[in-house]
Amino acid sequence: MPNTPQTSEILGQNPDPAKLLQNLEALDTDQKKFNLLRNIFVEEADVNEYIQYLDTDEDIDLTRRQLTGLKSTLEGFKVYLKQYLQQTGERIGRFDERLAEGVKSFANPEATPEELEGIGKTRRRVAQAMQIANIPRGAKGKSLREVTQKGPVSGIESSKEQAGLLKNLEAQYPTMQATFERYEIFTKGMPTWEQVKKGLTPEVLDKALKLAEPTLLLIPPTTRLSKVVAINKHPAKGQKFDTYTHELENNDLWNGGKSKTENKWQVSIVEGIQNVAQDEQIYNGERNNYEMSRLWVKKYEDRGLDVMNDAGAYLTLMMKGLVEGKPIDSQTFTALNGKNLTETSFVAVGVWSDVQVRLTGDYPDSVGDSLRLRGSVGVDVPETT
Repeated sequence: MPNTPQTSEILGQNPDPAKLLQNLEALDTDQKKFNLLRNIFVEEADVNEYIQYLDTDEDIDLTRRQLTGLKSTLEGFKVYLKQYLQQTGERIGRFDERLAEGVKSFANPEATPEELEGIGKTRRRVAQAMQIANIPRGAKGKSLREVTQKGPVSGIESSKEQAGLLKNLEAQYPTMQATFERYEIFTKGMPTWEQVKKGLTPEVLDKALKLAEPTLLLIPPTTRLSKVVAINKHPAKGQKFDTYTHELENNDLWNGGKSKTENKWQVSIVEGIQNVAQDEQIYNGERNNYEMSRLWVKKYEDRGLDVMNDAGAYLTLMMKGLVEGKPIDSQTFTALNGKNLTETSFVAVGVWSDVQVRLTGDYPDSVGDSLRLRGSVGVDVPETT
């Protein structure tokens, strides 16, 4: 039997904070730490309960600095866990056989406590994922796969979600205006909210609901260089150096392989989450950047989504993040030529490296756990006059 950390469900008590911190500090990436924590905490309520324990127990043998660091990791894990469960909801049909086996195992008198623990985790995660995916518990007589493939449970629920997203996007519009004002970007011809709203059809909103933190993005028809200059001219908090760029004039790297950029405002809804969650179906420790990029593109396309594939959109989203004090890709990097990447071409990479924005690159045959792509949904709006 593998030597995996036991949960508080089995122990009947909270994990020892000093030992947990020691185990976490021995891991060199956030993903590895989150994988460890996922074996300990099944749902967000478990994490909240443990954080409360850390805040109230006076016998914990940790310094204040160590305690703060541990709690910070746990807060990051909560964000990851939500994303993980969303991904689980999308591929929930894969749990069918495991659940069927679980029913048999519960009836097996020879099942070990560890096996029962694993079955319990699976059942709890499925229940959470079903809730996140808006799947009713009463959907009897059908497999989970059959239920999830039919999309929204009802037109009413779908309409409510769309209405909520539309309201959220409207609230984001002034943030885009403030971002351009902050960076002194000329807004002549910028679509009004009413014009943007006309492009937010039910089909567009349905697609956008599949994104992690759907974010309204209005991309000005300025050059990549001018956007870089704007970022450098108005440094945000913590930005100590000018933006690093690699072959910024190269359209294959930074413009999706297109020789020219349309001289008009572009509108899209993008995955605006600060750091896109890892997908364990894509990253396995062996695939290289090229292979993972292709899988990321396929993942989004299979869901009817596009991906961010140019530096203009990325720099605009980065500006918004800098204004809000949450620069994107602080722990990951976004590949910006995933759709036109080849096995021999450089991987165009956008990242925030603690003190500066970087448009750099990586080799297609490199192996690492930081590469992500960002989902995107285009919005067609009436042209301004």
